[in-house]
Amino acid sequence: MRKPFVIGIVSAVLVTPAFAIAPEEYWVVQDATTKHCSVVAEKPMSPSIIVGSFKTRAEAENSMKTAMMCISH
Repeated sequence: MRKPFVIGIVSAVLVTPAFAIAPEEYWVVQDATTKHCSVVAEKPMSPSIIVGSFKTRAEAENSMKTAMMCISH
């Protein structure tokens, strides 16, 4: 009785990320070497400077246009 329950839970955990259609956050990051800013859908793990996180892509793009560290380079 316990084995089907465990298999069901493990299956649900593995399948659930596939239902995520849109990212929950967008990040504005600046590449450490080129100093170029961009909007990404996942929190960066590379050597980047995180300018900020936003709920929508439009908010992130607007912020990137006004952020001093993004427009000065």
